[in-house]
Amino acid sequence: MLENKVEELMQQNYFLKQDYKKNEEFLKEEEPYKSEVIYAKVISKIDSIFSNSFALNKGSKDGLKVGSPIVKNNNLIGQVSEVNYNSARGIFLTDINSRVPVVIGEKMYNAILVGSPLKTNKLSLEFLPKQYQFQNNDKIYTSDINGVLKKGIAVGYIEVKEGSNDNYNIYLNYNSRQVDRVSIFVN
Repeated sequence: MLENKVEELMQQNYFLKQDYKKNEEFLKEEEPYKSEVIYAKVISKIDSIFSNSFALNKGSKDGLKVGSPIVKNNNLIGQVSEVNYNSARGIFLTDINSRVPVVIGEKMYNAILVGSPLKTNKLSLEFLPKQYQFQNNDKIYTSDINGVLKKGIAVGYIEVKEGSNDNYNIYLNYNSRQVDRVSIFVN
């Protein structure tokens, strides 16, 4: 019994080392963010089946643009969707209109993370390769495919349900109820 436990821990250690190597390689490719960051206050939130958004107290006079990534504690929570002179509207990743290019796991599968109105605060992935194979706790990061988002911003992780690779849940690294102040990348 003890030998089985030791073997199990050694296997977990091996996988952790592999995950660390892949992440280290991924981060070596990254240049440090050379973006200016604006701090904004969330002044109101809308949470319904048609919209999962929030209003910000910063606008175009502060340098905000449509598509600018919004982060909280170094995790992507959404993007700017509308900009006025003194204010802006941001959408959470769970919003029906949210579409974010991402890379997933150590195999770095490219996909689009899509908000879903049918399942409250659920997400789905589109444009996955035909032969994808997720592992439990595969990390999700932003991709720079569309040129708006910076590559490598943490988004969440995958949890695979037993018995089927097609049956998985996506979990975000933030709680929308705890969002009161955010950082927005400009440039």
